[in-house]
Amino acid sequence: MTEAEKNEQFFELWCKYEDMTVHFNGIILKLRIQALALLSILMTTIGIIAKNSDKVPFIFLIFMFLTLCIFWIAIWLLDIKYYNKILNANVDALVKLEGENKNHIIHPILSTAIRNKVKSSLYPNLFYILGSLPIFIGLFWSFKKYVCV
Repeated sequence: MTEAEKNEQFFELWCKYEDMTVHFNGIILKLRIQALALLSILMTTIGIIAKNSDKVPFIFLIFMFLTLCIFWIAIWLLDIKYYNKILNANVDALVKLEGENKNHIIHPILSTAIRNKVKSSLYPNLFYILGSLPIFIGLFWSFKKYVCV
């Protein structure tokens, strides 16, 4: 196999790995955006129901906020404990592939550069922590109203 054929084979493999990484990154972004949109819609709906709270028992609102909490935790688990692990495995494979092929004429370093810039896994968890704040505020408010009534 000639050097040109080795470079072409390496580049094709790198492109496949990169395509998989982009695919899983897209899934994670869609999941987060759609979960946030659904959370916003449900919170708004619960807010409208709570506005007419003389007719709605607060135990119902507590149940709704607890359901939202379970939904948000399930989305977090799907994202962080499944899709994010697959994405990180793809990036690890890309970084390893890029590191092993430094002597090729074609030497992509995109994944290595991204990995070096984005070192913290705090940000995805922060997204879910901030998203959970309205749920816990609503749950606390509903529970307080339920106990005080």
